[in-house]
Amino acid sequence: MNISALVLGMMTILSSCSKEVLDEQAEEENIETVGNSQLEIVTRSGDDLVVSYPVLVYVFNGSNQCINVQTIASASESISITNIKAGTYTVLAVGGADEDVYDLPTQNEATPTSVIALKENQRYNDLMLASSSVTIGEGETNKVTLTMERKVFMLENVTIKQVPTTVTNVSVTVSPLRESVAMNGTYSGDEGSYTVALTKQSDNTTWKNTGTEYLLPSVGNVSIKISMTRSDNSVTSFTYTASVAMIVNYKMSIDGTYAGDDFEMQGVLTGVAWAGEETISFNFDSSGSSTSGGDNGGGNGGNNNDPTPSNDPTVVVGTAPALGANYNGALVVYRSEPAADGSVTVKLLAPKNASVSVSSTDDQATIKSKVDAGLATIAVSGIEGWRIPTKDEINDLIANISDVNSWLSQFTNNTIMVASTWYYIQKDANTIMTYKQSTNQELSPSGSNSVRAITTYTFKPSN
Repeated sequence: MNISALVLGMMTILSSCSKEVLDEQAEEENIETVGNSQLEIVTRSGDDLVVSYPVLVYVFNGSNQCINVQTIASASESISITNIKAGTYTVLAVGGADEDVYDLPTQNEATPTSVIALKENQRYNDLMLASSSVTIGEGETNKVTLTMERKVFMLENVTIKQVPTTVTNVSVTVSPLRESVAMNGTYSGDEGSYTVALTKQSDNTTWKNTGTEYLLPSVGNVSIKISMTRSDNSVTSFTYTASVAMIVNYKMSIDGTYAGDDFEMQGVLTGVAWAGEETISFNFDSSGSSTSGGDNGGGNGGNNNDPTPSNDPTVVVGTAPALGANYNGALVVYRSEPAADGSVTVKLLAPKNASVSVSSTDDQATIKSKVDAGLATIAVSGIEGWRIPTKDEINDLIANISDVNSWLSQFTNNTIMVASTWYYIQKDANTIMTYKQSTNQELSPSGSNSVRAITTYTFKPSN
């Protein structure tokens, strides 16, 4: 054989080998997407009302690689993804995915933690997100209904009354707000703010906003700054910290009245849930804000029995925080009617969840030791009496899951409540069980289950 023939033969072999390698690589790249299973996806809102369209749907495989992106343009549409492999997939959806408003990731760029970025000079619309995990069997068609949840609140009405006629501009700034939100619903940043410019009304003393704004929730209780520019271009500002947070899925209004040089305001901040109603009020004065009234109507709609079935409450002197408020890093999930002495009892929930594994052969002492260790990892520092909930307390939380999960969004590190999760519960003084609310099952602990931390405080008046 001459050298030319030998070289030609070797090139042919190498070419054949290269093609086999490329074919193998292509097969590996498609292994998660080529199969005989099918995924159908539809959307609805958490309260069966409005969904913000268009909805952009991302499907991720077990390696968090995005294998498909599709758009649902209206309520009459659904999408179907065919020829995918059996396995577990995560489906994330962005409602209100207006390409003029957001710079959303492409299929190649997307990860579950991709930030929903605003384009320059754009503001949030009625942003909704959804997340679902689905396991598809070989040859199976699986239908997933995505429940959309709002990730913004609406700043609806902002009114400042009795403003001096010498004032030429009035603005109101709310802060601190979350700065961004990822596709999986996780917020980041805690130094955001928004300023709304008000317009003078026909009476020349009332100033109002001209439209509504959708904003990310506040980081704890909201601070409100009123700035007035006078005809000599001097600016006077007054800042007040409210005793409430601006929470997702609520319509928020600010109503203030100028009362003289010290700018004492009598204000009301109203929160009307799109799925319900609640009013939170407070007074403005020159020294800050203090609550007056608020939702004292028996907490979040759960039972009004003794909220402390397993522990005596911690007693403190002061004003009880509002339902849904951030109290020193914990969430207020229950607020009682005032007692005869004026005291109010609240129930606090730690924002985080812990996963604790036990063996079916563990005795109660061992289970308690492991659960207590889990509690210690999520207990909020500076707050006393953390414990696991009772069955009734889990039922109350799940019964009001939409509100609870919306309120939890004000915390940087939070874990939402899930009805289908197995939670550790305190059966009685000496017994810990596991409980799943969605199926009303109560079992002896085994395997990995969720720990939530709860505690009770009673606030008594100082006089």
